Amino acid sequence: MHIGKPAACPNCHQRVRMVAAHRLDNVTSRSAFLIESGPQRVGELIFLLGDQTISVGKSADANLSFRSADVSRVHCYLRAGSHGWRIEDNDSTNGLFVNGRRVNGHNLLNGDSVGVGAFVLRYMSDIPAATLTESEQRVATEMSGDSSGGHMIELVGAAAATADVGHADSAGDDSDGSGLLNLLSDDIFVDEGKTIDVPAPPSSNTQDKDGPTCPSCKRQLPARAKICVRCGINVETGRQIITSQDTNLNEIYGIAEKTIWWISWVSWLGVYPIASEAFGLKKPIVIRTIAVVTILISGWFLWLELSFSDSMIRHKNLMLWSGDGEIDPDTLVAYYYGTSWGDTEAFDNQLELSADSDLNEDERILAAHNAIPKDRQAIGQFRASQLVTHAFLHGGIFHLLGNLLFLMVFGSRVNALIGPLLTVIVYPVLAIGAGLAHAMSCADQMASPMLGASGAIMGLAGMYFVFFPAHNVHVAAWWRWGIIRWFELSMTIFTVRGFWVVLFYIAFDVAFTIIGAEDGVAHWAHLGGFIVGIAVGVILLLARLVNARGGDLISVILGRRAWALLGRPGYAGDDE
Repeated sequence: MHIGKPAACPNCHQRVRMVAAHRLDNVTSRSAFLIESGPQRVGELIFLLGDQTISVGKSADANLSFRSADVSRVHCYLRAGSHGWRIEDNDSTNGLFVNGRRVNGHNLLNGDSVGVGAFVLRYMSDIPAATLTESEQRVATEMSGDSSGGHMIELVGAAAATADVGHADSAGDDSDGSGLLNLLSDDIFVDEGKTIDVPAPPSSNTQDKDGPTCPSCKRQLPARAKICVRCGINVETGRQIITSQDTNLNEIYGIAEKTIWWISWVSWLGVYPIASEAFGLKKPIVIRTIAVVTILISGWFLWLELSFSDSMIRHKNLMLWSGDGEIDPDTLVAYYYGTSWGDTEAFDNQLELSADSDLNEDERILAAHNAIPKDRQAIGQFRASQLVTHAFLHGGIFHLLGNLLFLMVFGSRVNALIGPLLTVIVYPVLAIGAGLAHAMSCADQMASPMLGASGAIMGLAGMYFVFFPAHNVHVAAWWRWGIIRWFELSMTIFTVRGFWVVLFYIAFDVAFTIIGAEDGVAHWAHLGGFIVGIAVGVILLLARLVNARGGDLISVILGRRAWALLGRPGYAGDDE
C-alpha cells in the first residue's frame, strides 16, 4: 500500500520512497537509487522492489516518475534479474547515461552513476560480489573500494549526510537491506500539511561529551553531529534547515501540461508559477474559500455586464471609482453607449433639450450628463466599501483565471503558514492598501473604474517574499510556434527560488510605472499591495505571531543574528 509514496526515515528524517511495478505482500530490498542531483527531490532514497519490470519516465503512469522536460514519457526500463537490476533505454530523446557514457542497456553495479535527463542517480546494492562475473567484480571493486558487498546500509547513512539531514547510524544491520524499510509505518508517511516530529536517537555519555553544543538550545549533541534535531539548525552556522512542503509534483505537472496545451492556442506565450514547496501546518481553507467566492461574484458580475442588465446602474459602484480631473466628452459618451452603466434614454433627451442652445457639442454632452441624477449617470461614485468589493470582481475569464492561479500558488502557502484567522484579517487589508495606492495614482484623472484581485494577490506575494524567499517555486513556460513550425508547442517546467519569481513579476509593474505605460493594468495597485504585504509580513514575524522556521527573509539575511528579533529556533518556538 506504500508503493510509490514518499516517506521519511524515523531516525535521520531522510526522504525515502519504495518503487515496484506491482503490489507486494513482503517488502524487502537489496537495491536502491539515491538522487544526487536534479530539478527536485535531491537526497531522496528510492528502494527498488519486486521482480517485474519498472518503468521510468515523466509520465504520471510511470512506476518511477521524474517530472522534467528533458525526461521522456517512458525514458527507460529497470528489469530485475538474479544479479540485480538491468537498465535499458526506451529510445528516449535525450538518451540514457551510465557513468558518463550513453548506453542502450547496462547491468547495474554498486556505485554506478545513472543519468536520466537532468537527474543523476547513484545505484546502491548489497548483492555479494561473489555472485558476479570476474569483470563485474573488478568494476564493482573500482567503484566501491571493496569487493565483499554488503554496503547498502553504509551508503544509506552516507546519503543522509549528503542530504544534510543527519546521520543514519541506527538504520539497522539487516544484510537484505530491510532494516530501514521495517521502520516505515503508516503514521510517519508524509501527507500534505503534516510534519514528522521524531526525537533524535539516544546517544551514549561518551558521545555527548565529545559532541558539539547546539548554539540555540545548548544541548550536548552526539559526536560528529551536524544538525540539532530539536531545533532544526546546522550547529556550525546556526542557520535553520529549510522545511519544504511535500507536494504531489507528478500530478501537478501532469495537470499543468494538459491545461497549457489548450491555453497555448489562445495565449501563445506564457510564464506562470504552478506550484510552491513553501511549508505550512494549516490547510489553506480561507484562500480556497476566497477563490470560490471570487469565482461566484465575478461570474455574476460578468453576466450582468454581458447581458446589458439595467441593474448595472447600481452595481457599477461595486468597482473602485477614482479620479476627479477634467472629464473627456468622448470618453463620457463611451460610458453611456459602450456599456449599460448609465441611463442612455435620459442622456439622449437632455441632448435634444440643449440642441437649440448656444453651447458647443462638448458643452452639450457635459450638460446632458450633469442634468441626470447621479445614481443614473454612467460614471460611478467613490465609496469606502469599494476598496474591498473591487477585489472580488473581474473583467473577463482570463483575467479571473490568471489571478486565481497566483492566489492558489502564493496565497495558499501564506494561509497554510499564518492560519485562517490572520488570513481573514490580512486579505481585506491588502485589498484596501492596493485600492488606496491606485486611487492616489489616479487623483488628477477622469473618474474611471478599477476591478480585480491582483492588487490583493500581489500583497500575498509580498508576504510570500518575506516568509519563503528560499523555497522552490515550480514555473511553467511555453511558446506555441506559428506557421513556420506548424504550431508546434515548446514547453518546459523548471524550479527557481521564490524571491526570484516574485521579483520577476513585480519588475514589470515597476518598469511600466516608470515609463507611464497606459496598458489598462492597475500597476500602482500591484505595487501598493506588494508593499503593504511586505510590511504585514515583517510585522507578523517581529511580533512573533508567525514562525517561518528560519526560511524567512530576515533569517536568510541575518542568520543566527535574527534570533534576537524572531526568537531562538525550536520545535515549540521557545526563546529560552
